[in-house]
Amino acid sequence: GEIVSGSPDRTVRTWDPQTGECVKVLQGHDGIVNGVTVHPLTGEVVSRSSDRTVRIWDPQTGECVKVFQGHSLGVTGVTVRPLTGEIV
Repeated sequence: GEIVSGSPDRTVRTWDPQTGECVKVLQGHDGIVNGVTVHPLTGEVVSRSSDRTVRIWDPQTGECVKVFQGHSLGVTGVTVRPLTGEIV
């Protein structure tokens, strides 16, 4: 498994835990990335941002596969239910 981080530079990055090297840079947020989590069932990366979106990323390709929009302010929290994989 890789380590995943989010940053004020608007990116999500995946890291090799053995070498410490950046494996992929996931770009698409228009604001600070406030946090990330890994989906427990699919391994997809879920990020939240001050750009008022939640994004789901394919960690293998680095592609954004879904964008959730609708908040009037930045998103500061998101949870993935461990047993069902539902994003809340």
